[in-house]
Order: sequence, then C-alpha cells, then structure tokens
Amino acid sequence: MPQHVPLPERFTAHRRLVATITDAGVTPPTRWTELNDRLNDFLALENTAAHRLADAVVEPKRNTDLAMLRVMALAEESAGPERVARIHRVVVGAVEEQMNAAYSDAAMDVYRTVAAQFDAAADGFTAAATACDPEAPATDLVSAPEDQRQAWLTAELDAVRLDAALPVLIAATQLANTRIEAPTRLAPGWWRAQPADAALIALCVDTSGLHRRRIWEAWQHTGGRTKRWGALVALGARIRAHSLDTFEFYREPRPLIYRQEQGAERGTVRNVVLDPEDDDYQAPEQPFAYAGQGHTFTG
Repeated sequence: MPQHVPLPERFTAHRRLVATITDAGVTPPTRWTELNDRLNDFLALENTAAHRLADAVVEPKRNTDLAMLRVMALAEESAGPERVARIHRVVVGAVEEQMNAAYSDAAMDVYRTVAAQFDAAADGFTAAATACDPEAPATDLVSAPEDQRQAWLTAELDAVRLDAALPVLIAATQLANTRIEAPTRLAPGWWRAQPADAALIALCVDTSGLHRRRIWEAWQHTGGRTKRWGALVALGARIRAHSLDTFEFYREPRPLIYRQEQGAERGTVRNVVLDPEDDDYQAPEQPFAYAGQGHTFTG
C-alpha cells in the first residue's frame, strides 16, 4: 500500500497531539501504541508480492505456493489509485475508531498527569517570581542577597519551562474532549481551529477575585524576561492547570466607556474613562451612540 495516500486531517491531528504528550514523557495507553505501530507498518507497505515471488523462484522453500504469489503480484500491479485509496480508507477508518476509543478510556488520567507536570512548573516559577522582581534589570541584582539573585535567574528558566508545558497541557485538554478552540462563523473542525485566549486563561490561571481587564492584559503581555507568567504573578494570580470538571471560557472584558463631565469651572468639561469591570462601576444613565474601536462613548 503506497505511503502517499494521506490520513484524514482529524486523525493526523489526533496522532500529533498524542505525540506532543509522549515527547513530554507521558506514555499513551498500550492499546493505542500497539494500534499506532500497526498503522505505521500498514502505511509503509509497498508492492511486495512481486519481490516475494522472485525470492521464491530464486531460492525455493517448502510449501511455497508460487501460483498464489503470482496472483497476488498481478493483483498489485493491476490495482488502480481508486481501488488503493478505497482499501486505505477502510483500513484507516477502522484503526482510527479503535485508536480513539483506546485513548478516550485513558484521556482523563493522561490529562491529570500532564496537569501535574504543568503545576510543578508553575509552582517553581511562582516561588522564584515572588522571591524577587523577575523583571528587574540585572544591575539591580548586583547588591541583592544571594537567594534573590538565584531566584531572579531561576524565574526566567522556569518561565521557559511554562512556555514549553503549555502546548502539552493544550494537547491533553483537547484529547480529553474539552473544546478550547476559538469559535468561528464557519465552524471548522477543532483540529483546524486555534485555541482561544479566553479558554487558555481559564485553563492556566485561577482568576478568583482579580480584575478581569488586568488579567487579560497580563495574559497578552509578551515583553520582559518572563512575559505573561511574570505579569500574572505580579497581579497575585495563581498559575495552575484547571481540573476540567467545571471548565468554561473566561469572558473578555467589556469595552471601556468614555464620557465627558462638567469640569470644576463653569463652561469646562473633563474627559472621564469608566471601566465596566471595576467593582464600583455604575452604568451611565443616558448613554448615546457607539463610536467604534472597541470603546463606548457616552455623554
């Protein structure tokens, strides 16, 4: 069977996600691995009957059915692309179904193992980032105590560990059949869509009691030595893997509201920015027209 017949996109994505987790040291179910190895053997098949027939003629062995080998060789030579593809689809479809079932039985156990790895990386980073300012310039650490200097060095390394652990956590989440993809109008398959930030925040961060807009700003922070992770810890957020039992997307902050109010002196006005996510926010009494750019303007 020729190698060039492609696997279904969904199945390819499934195998890629499992490979991501396997590369992180988490072994997939034995049954899944056995089926995957057999699938690889099947995909590597070439037209071998003619070679087996030639070997049997050159070096004959007992109980070799030359006529049957000749029939098999002729069948291989006459098989057109459509017939080959049809056989391929039947075999691959059956294997995919069994591999999905084999993984599904262990998906939550695998997720918990991956989540524990992520939590270990998160705890290490948090300990280092709270022992020092991980974004401080190196010159500020010259006279700092040794434990702070060590924490400053460790924080950057642990941030890299978290960056590496996140795709593994995402893969385990998707294989546990928890959808984290950004919704689209065309609704493509999950294997084509990118994970939504709203899902990833919920997956990685305990946001309890924290300002929604500040959380989003921290998550989208890309600068500095420790990127989003340092910004989150600075807010007091706890970085952790969600248990998935009550998983839901973390809503984006509502648009800021810009309005004008009477100034201190008669005939003057002052511009005011209101954040609907503030605890003390009160909606304006008479909002007027929306003015674009993700903001609401009122007077």
